[in-house]
Amino acid sequence: MKKEILSQDRNTIFREFTAENPAFHFEVAHVNNLVRTMPLFHWHDYLEISYVEQGNGVYYIEDKVIPVAQGDIVIINHIERHRVVPQEGMRETVFHFGKELISYHSKDSLFDYETTLFHNKLNLEPVSREMVLGCMQDIIEEYRYKRPYYDLFIVSDLYKIIGEIRRQKNIHNVPLVQTKHKSYDIMRLDQIQMYIASHIREDVSLAEVAQRFFLSPTYFSEYFKKNLGISFTAYKNILRINNIIDMMKEDPNRSVLETAFACGFNSESHFYEVFNKIKGVSPKQYFSGCENQNRTSGRGG
Repeated sequence: MKKEILSQDRNTIFREFTAENPAFHFEVAHVNNLVRTMPLFHWHDYLEISYVEQGNGVYYIEDKVIPVAQGDIVIINHIERHRVVPQEGMRETVFHFGKELISYHSKDSLFDYETTLFHNKLNLEPVSREMVLGCMQDIIEEYRYKRPYYDLFIVSDLYKIIGEIRRQKNIHNVPLVQTKHKSYDIMRLDQIQMYIASHIREDVSLAEVAQRFFLSPTYFSEYFKKNLGISFTAYKNILRINNIIDMMKEDPNRSVLETAFACGFNSESHFYEVFNKIKGVSPKQYFSGCENQNRTSGRGG
């Protein structure tokens, strides 16, 4: 599965995912205590089914705002931009899987829908809901214990879930030409993000990136913000701050300020201002907290 360009740390994530069967593109993620928001829209080249076990929050999927609460089931396809704004105590179980796992009915897929005509939060009849939740629990157990042929049982349960949902919902499938256009758009955004990430330690400008992708600066600025939900400058700053944090984790003894300059910041005051805006605390407070947490966790148990 493709890694997301800019990681969004969801506070506590336990992934039941191993490399035992790399050809089997499936994973289960248990996402706990979502107390931080995802500031960016993101997307991935796999499909997603999420079950809200506890708490509540809001999904932003393309132009739709979808409040979710305990018991809700949300599905997201491979070309939908989305982000999550959780509330305290929100906990989810999330299935990620490659589209090829359910390719048998590719001409009539649950996930090839026209987003303006389809609601990602499912509203199922009680009997269907129980059936879907039962299959999800079976999938979790099969993936956790990995008994012989577990992958076949997982795919079988995925088909049961999809079949039951299709019986309950009037899915409006998206025309193939529109799907191809959307896929091209996602591919171009991936390339833009990779280009920015590879030049983040330089003073890469909006005009430079726009020129690289044969777009005018004005159009590129609007295009970028529309698709990612934040401005080019804000995105670049988040990427730089994340790089600084990663580098400090690798070597806690290095200078924070020197690391900031190495990651593209040219001004001490600007770095402090941006860091505080993104993280809510000063660099000193943030990294002191990390040190205290490391000491606490290192006291043995």
